[in-house]
Amino acid sequence: MTILIADFLDLADSIAAQIQELAEKMGTGVEANTASLGAVNSYELIAGLGVGSEDIMVDLLGAFKTQLEYVSTDPSAYNRHRSAISALKRHVGGVSAFLIAQDSRVAPEFKKAIEEIEAETLEAENTFSPVVDPMGSLIVDGADSAVWTPGTDIDSSQYYAANLVLEKTTVAAGADAIDILLTCTKWDGTTEVKTVSVNANDAINTKDDIGIHGTNMYKSVALSSIVCAIGSIGEAWKVISELERVVVL
Repeated sequence: MTILIADFLDLADSIAAQIQELAEKMGTGVEANTASLGAVNSYELIAGLGVGSEDIMVDLLGAFKTQLEYVSTDPSAYNRHRSAISALKRHVGGVSAFLIAQDSRVAPEFKKAIEEIEAETLEAENTFSPVVDPMGSLIVDGADSAVWTPGTDIDSSQYYAANLVLEKTTVAAGADAIDILLTCTKWDGTTEVKTVSVNANDAINTKDDIGIHGTNMYKSVALSSIVCAIGSIGEAWKVISELERVVVL
């Protein structure tokens, strides 16, 4: 008997959440208040020392470079979960095949971990996308007119499509009711137009679902048209993707 998919996802999500927590503290060597930035500073200090012996310098630089690797998110935040990930793989007979058979998805952090540790590639269909912000933005510049600025699509070579939301970023005092029509690209490459009716009195950061949450999932989006009055000039929104689920420790 193998592990039940619900239990597997709970364990995989916990690993992903642990990696997130470690990554926040470790960093990649550039983020403020992270261990890796401290290690980078130490390495640079060693490099600038006026030590006369080349042997001492080589030894110090090598040791502090190793220290940087120990406290950097990649690879250390992933390698710390090697035994747990290897055990999960053993008891489901291969993670990729298991997820395909169960039509389920893991977090992007778990995907990266198992690909680095077990050299097992997970399909994009079996990994949910991290938040993409923004996937595009628009601002009303006239009656039934808006300027669309493309953002970043979901990387469909790595991740599955996601629920999208329209988030308000600017409020115009004289705005009227507005219908925003968006051309959304589904996972299979086909498109459909979704209408989002927004309230002119919405506050900044108000979010409206694009389609039915949990049902309509897309990998890219563009503005099709907009229905609005001239008083709505200056109203603005951005499209962002949402996590399929939030992983917890």
